[in-house]
Amino acid sequence: MARGGRVIQRTLDEIKATPPNVDWDKLRATTEEEIARQAADDGEPPGGYEPQPFADLKVLRARLGMSQDSFAAAIGVPAGTIRNWEQGRTYPDPAAITLLRIIEGAPEVAFGVLGVKLGAARRRPGRPRKAA
Repeated sequence: MARGGRVIQRTLDEIKATPPNVDWDKLRATTEEEIARQAADDGEPPGGYEPQPFADLKVLRARLGMSQDSFAAAIGVPAGTIRNWEQGRTYPDPAAITLLRIIEGAPEVAFGVLGVKLGAARRRPGRPRKAA
């Protein structure tokens, strides 16, 4: 952080030792309208930011012939994250959505940049799949 051309550095212990400087009365008195105005002044879209779920990750994985585990390993996230995204429990952040869109449009290029050979990342033989 620069202040007046100086770089300010504080240790975690120094930060913890400094009491917060919060005007709780002013904070409690702030109306929703004031918050919305301040957000608009900061460039936030009206209504706030909404999650941008990826169209259909499960369909993308199926098209690529990848399991949740292999797809997760290919993009560097836990398999549980893929499950959560597919089941709508959580949403990918904007950077992950961008990556998913790139994978959708150019999977060979995307996985190549990630250092993953697409054929090697596909579903590995293992347990038989349940019939649908």
